[in-house]
Amino acid sequence: MKISFDYARPTAEQLTEIERLERELGCRLIALAERAHYARLSPEQFKRVQQLEEDLGVALVAYEATATLEPLQPNDQQLKRLNDLEKETGLVLVAYQYASRGPEVMSYQAPEGLTDAALSEEQSEKLHAVESQTGLVLMAYRA
Repeated sequence: MKISFDYARPTAEQLTEIERLERELGCRLIALAERAHYARLSPEQFKRVQQLEEDLGVALVAYEATATLEPLQPNDQQLKRLNDLEKETGLVLVAYQYASRGPEVMSYQAPEGLTDAALSEEQSEKLHAVESQTGLVLMAYRA
């Protein structure tokens, strides 16, 4: 399973929350978002996907599995809302949900010139609360 991150593009609401937490913790936060990777299919896997596309009459896109996201199995209400938005916008939507598969070991190198912030347990809990609220991965560095 492969995990990689890009710098996130936080919404205005997420940015407000990140800036508030930066002031509270006295450190700089960098927001990261998980990057999706297209699957590298073997010739046999490609043939099987093509066959399923033909059988179902649909187009399929294969992604590598990630540690934190899995396809959503929408209930009737969620499916209706997704279908309504697709019709309204002309987009194709694929819904994912956060998976709870336990902790994953991830490696990340700090940008040059930044030093990791040593957070107290209370500060770490606040950081994790904002990560849960925003859906972003936040890295703390000394201000």
